[in-house]
Amino acid sequence: MSFDSIWNRAKAATTLSREADRHFYEQVAQELQQSIRDDGVWLMAFERAEGDDARAKAYYIGLRVQRLKDNENIRSGTERNDHAPPAGAATRDSDRNAQLSCPYCNSSFSIPFVVCPSCSRVIKA
Repeated sequence: MSFDSIWNRAKAATTLSREADRHFYEQVAQELQQSIRDDGVWLMAFERAEGDDARAKAYYIGLRVQRLKDNENIRSGTERNDHAPPAGAATRDSDRNAQLSCPYCNSSFSIPFVVCPSCSRVIKA
């Protein structure tokens, strides 16, 4: 494997990670707009902020995003442990014309995409 290939894979992984993070931050923003709060995470943030509400809200956002990431990792790990192919995975990676189906909005698209072009959610490979 060439250095360029390794570098390109690392850049792609970093891009995917940022895109996944953006999605989780958007989810937390929507929750806050709807006054939905994870009380356990809020108490962790409030404790870390030593009772300062403004700092607690900032901590809450980071902790809630991390919890969403952790839950996604747990869910993905459970799927792999069940020997089921990951959601949206194509049957053959070498088949560039294969169609994927987004597990979130059920739209179909070609393999080169790793972010659903319809709902902008990251599709885990």
